[in-house]
Amino acid sequence: LGDAHEAMLEAMEPEEQIREDGMTDNEFWEDEKWSATRWRWWREREARALAKQTEKAADANMEPALEDVETEPLQQKPSKSIEVSDSANIEHLHIMMKKLGLSNEYSQDGGVANQISEIRRCLAKNVGKEPRDIRVDRLLRLILRLLPQSNEQDGRRKVLIMKLATGLKRYQNWIKRRLEARHKAGKDNLILDSETLGNALQRIPGPGFKVPLEKDEKVLPGFDEIEELSAEVEILLSTLNLDSASGVVVSAQ
Repeated sequence: LGDAHEAMLEAMEPEEQIREDGMTDNEFWEDEKWSATRWRWWREREARALAKQTEKAADANMEPALEDVETEPLQQKPSKSIEVSDSANIEHLHIMMKKLGLSNEYSQDGGVANQISEIRRCLAKNVGKEPRDIRVDRLLRLILRLLPQSNEQDGRRKVLIMKLATGLKRYQNWIKRRLEARHKAGKDNLILDSETLGNALQRIPGPGFKVPLEKDEKVLPGFDEIEELSAEVEILLSTLNLDSASGVVVSAQ
């Protein structure tokens, strides 16, 4: 009777299922050390299977729709450039370049943007030359920072450049007198005459305060710092009315 009862109990127990990994459910969970790892593996396997099914379904739904979509050619965004509608808007630059003696050193053909680029190139290649009065270097560097930037500050930049151009007359006369004192004829070209005078002053310095003949290395305000640039213009204009470059040297300290 006892054997029969035991057999009946065994028959009533659920039959253990063998998993795909070859383990029974009891074996799968019996080791607490590995149960978390096995559970993560199972979840990752299920997630991959679900993702694969979703991807197939999405591809099946999109294929007909893609056939009806007309592709449009990509439109290249126009590059940002300086746009000035009237060439008279940069007439002040041509005036300044003439004052400097650089009118024939750059191309005035093409659009306004091209002319501004030519002016910038011409000015930049004349920056940093030695020996030469440091005031000339400061002048060129300020003009470069005051070239049009195609924004609302261009009007003020124009005014500042014209102030510099107007203030050059007395300085040009000073260079001319200093050259004549050394029996050298000026060429009415500020850039060339300042280089000639720089070489002469390096050989034989003049009386009084020595004119600095090195390149200007003062850190100047940025292109959009108009108030600060305006202050620098005023400093330079005040020194252009001096007989030496002492004011520029002081302001650079």
